[in-house]
Amino acid sequence: MSDDNKSNVDTILEKLQQPLPDSTVSRQQQNPNSLYFKNDVYEWWARKHAGSLFSSEVLMFDVTDRYVKFVVRVFIGDTHHDGVGFKLVEGSTNLTTCVDLAREEAERNAFDMFGFGWHNLNKYGNNRIPVANLNQKCTKCTLPLTEADAEFLKTHTKSNIPYHRNCIPEHLIKNR
Repeated sequence: MSDDNKSNVDTILEKLQQPLPDSTVSRQQQNPNSLYFKNDVYEWWARKHAGSLFSSEVLMFDVTDRYVKFVVRVFIGDTHHDGVGFKLVEGSTNLTTCVDLAREEAERNAFDMFGFGWHNLNKYGNNRIPVANLNQKCTKCTLPLTEADAEFLKTHTKSNIPYHRNCIPEHLIKNR
């Protein structure tokens, strides 16, 4: 892959990790505190930002009388992640439904490895990544601050300037 293509894919991957529209977050009916994205949202987000650089393939599909298992690979350019989905085949459960659920789980797990939607899920308390404030970014490296960074700033610095613990200049740290 040329440096220009790698740079383009890196830019796309950064866009994919940005917050998705709030309207795309779903709540499970059985547990309203459990949040997720439907598979079509992940695919829409990938196609929106990656276009033809997005693709996926089934690496493994296994059906027995007890379970259905899928392994799916999702590509963004030459970068890929694999996801595994598993569903037990239970008495009255339709086999087609089990196949659909196992594949959906595998796809979600592969998309999740790219970091899609983590900011949204954390915003609503699912704590996939410990981001203190999505609007607060490190002055030095520009990545979002974690809760640990925010706590460290409150207790160990003489400044309100946002820094990661490892990025903060020595002269701003108390008692050193």
